[in-house]
Amino acid sequence: MKYHRIPTTRAVAPLQDRQFAFHRASRHPVVVYLTNGDTLTGMVVGADTYMVFLKLAEEDAAPTVVYKHAIAAICSASADGDDGSLPDDEALAAARQLFTPRGPARRKR
Repeated sequence: MKYHRIPTTRAVAPLQDRQFAFHRASRHPVVVYLTNGDTLTGMVVGADTYMVFLKLAEEDAAPTVVYKHAIAAICSASADGDDGSLPDDEALAAARQLFTPRGPARRKR
């Protein structure tokens, strides 16, 4: 039996993508808890399918790469009374995916 990919007509981005887009757009520091027990504090610069890019300090020239499968939890580091609301779809359109994996969707472009 041959399996094929069924395209979805999902209008909204998945929750994980919306959360990373919110942290990236807000430019507030976040705390990333890793599965090995370590914690990282920094600012989300970008995210793609497999990785999150964190800027740990303002003077860092290159961001730190953290694989998503190594992240246990991510939350805002500031307790300044942010409402924590997710951005609307116009703000999500500005957050582009950094890497498009090679697959049927990429070949059609």
